[in-house]
Amino acid sequence: MIGYLCGAETQTFTDIIDELKDVANGLIYMHSQAMIHGDSKGANILIDQDGHACLADFGLVTIVSDPANPTTFSSSVKGGTTRWMSPELLDPDKFGIENSRPTKESDSYALGMVILEVLSGRSPFNQLSDVFVMWVVLEGKQPERPTGPEGAWFMDDLWQMLTLCWKSQRESRPSIAAILECLEKV
Repeated sequence: MIGYLCGAETQTFTDIIDELKDVANGLIYMHSQAMIHGDSKGANILIDQDGHACLADFGLVTIVSDPANPTTFSSSVKGGTTRWMSPELLDPDKFGIENSRPTKESDSYALGMVILEVLSGRSPFNQLSDVFVMWVVLEGKQPERPTGPEGAWFMDDLWQMLTLCWKSQRESRPSIAAILECLEKV
């Protein structure tokens, strides 16, 4: 999605918000089918010929047959991309969790980072190394609100929703449906 946006000079703010809504709807659909994406980021979102965003890279999808014991179909025990990963995936022990499997709440966290990435044109915590990103996320730090021209795209209601997405405690994060509702009001 990021590569597409960088090359699309005719993209309007409304077009971009519509594409982010497509991503949210895709996650809602996956969750309704008992699947967790687990690796949402701009590079894993494709744009079709009609300008609709579609989720891609299902290598870390978790199938949830029993919410207390999800089964991950993945090539690795731990995966994902650090800058978009929720704190409990980075260090499950710190949060009293037995495993680092993605959840609906970690998808909400990642979607918040995707929205930041797409609207700002930069990866989350772009000024930091991956190792330092892990440290600041585990310390409960959140990305700073963008300033400059792209900062205007982060209206107060949207920014407030994003900060909720990035809460350290996963039960405090909004659902994907709540994020979609916020995007629909932008």
